[in-house]
Amino acid sequence: MMKQNRYLPVPTKLKALSAKTAALFSRSKRRESHLPPACETVDILIGEIASLKSTIDALESGFYDASTSKVHIRKTKAGPKTHREYTRLLESIGHLPNLKELSIVSIDGDDFHLPIEALKKALRGASPTICKVKLQKLRLLCGHYRDFEIRGVSLKLHRLEEIEISHCSEGFIESSGVISPVGLCLGGFLESLTSARSLKKVILRQDSVETVLTQRTEALVQSCLLLEELVLAGLVTEVSVWDTIVPRINHLYARNIKKLHLDRCRLTTASLDSFLGLLGPDSPLEDFEFVPMINGLALGACFYTMGDPNTPRRISWGRHVEAGALTWTKLLGEAVPKALESNTRLRRLRIKAEGGVNLFVPVAIQQSWLELLEKGRNRTMLDFGFFRRDGYTFGYEDQELTAKLEHYLKLNRYVPILEAMKDEERDHTIVQVLADASDDVPCLFHVLQKYPYVCSLA
Repeated sequence: MMKQNRYLPVPTKLKALSAKTAALFSRSKRRESHLPPACETVDILIGEIASLKSTIDALESGFYDASTSKVHIRKTKAGPKTHREYTRLLESIGHLPNLKELSIVSIDGDDFHLPIEALKKALRGASPTICKVKLQKLRLLCGHYRDFEIRGVSLKLHRLEEIEISHCSEGFIESSGVISPVGLCLGGFLESLTSARSLKKVILRQDSVETVLTQRTEALVQSCLLLEELVLAGLVTEVSVWDTIVPRINHLYARNIKKLHLDRCRLTTASLDSFLGLLGPDSPLEDFEFVPMINGLALGACFYTMGDPNTPRRISWGRHVEAGALTWTKLLGEAVPKALESNTRLRRLRIKAEGGVNLFVPVAIQQSWLELLEKGRNRTMLDFGFFRRDGYTFGYEDQELTAKLEHYLKLNRYVPILEAMKDEERDHTIVQVLADASDDVPCLFHVLQKYPYVCSLA
């Protein structure tokens, strides 16, 4: 009667029961010795209401006890968008005595309507133990527009370590019964998270553009001293944010932060120095993604080349502006590479743009980045590139320069390993490096040329 849950990591010693099996055992007395223990992970796949009701019955009967700490809810297109059983499900989950992780996801993009009050009750009930919350592609329903508030302070999620809210929206029910969708206010929620002092990871992704005030971001960075990862996508940060947030990251607070993804960085000549602090020697960042904006326009929005998308056309990254003003060439071809010369922590840097299927990085920009790596001014960066927001890379005017850049990024991966290896680990390290570098003949040749003793020791 036991059935292994194929969604759990393999190998694992944990056992998860299907909804049907759980419902069967829920009708028995837990004190009987022949019953198996409840599972640690409850994976609920909403496709049929009948199986959903069986799982709810098991939850309400107390079948899932203190050993259950994770609940993953995933809805397919086969499941109804809205159903009264969703309220029962959330409320019963909130009664679990040791819930640490809650994930609610619409896996195929279909609308998943959940009552906001039921979600608040679930989080409030689990507040003494909950550590991780993930909400993705949901529409949270409330009776009135002003009823929508998820406040970390009121919920008192003091043990919360990770929170992700991605592509969710709010919907309020009109008197006619029609659901009117509106954007979800992530800025206000960002401010409310300051009470969760144990936070290590915050991911907020919004489909519509929303402005996040400086004090909201500043309060989060200043209060959550354990923060390691901060991702703000679909939100616009004010120009003044760099003069206040960067010192918090670099000097006073958030020294544990390693990953920072910012969707829109509004830069001016006055804010440039503060922004470059995120790339300098005092920055704790190891992974940095950002969409730069100059004069309110993002990279790609200004320099989208019209015409045949399969025909490369040279574009100008400079603009006709006043002398001394910040331009794309000054930012990406001069200021950012210069700041990285003294950085020894950053491993991954991605500069992103708004759309543009026919956007090409000019030679002048490519050359400045190649010199940074070719002359050994930076030996720690392993992953660098210009990307569009949809994940595709830019085109490059000179493919030979692109190949050289990739070559030196690979060398940054292998050379530090050879220089830092210990005598007792030498043989194993050399074999591993040679195996990894063998896919790139120029890279392998460079390693052997720089370290000729490798040939005799390997």
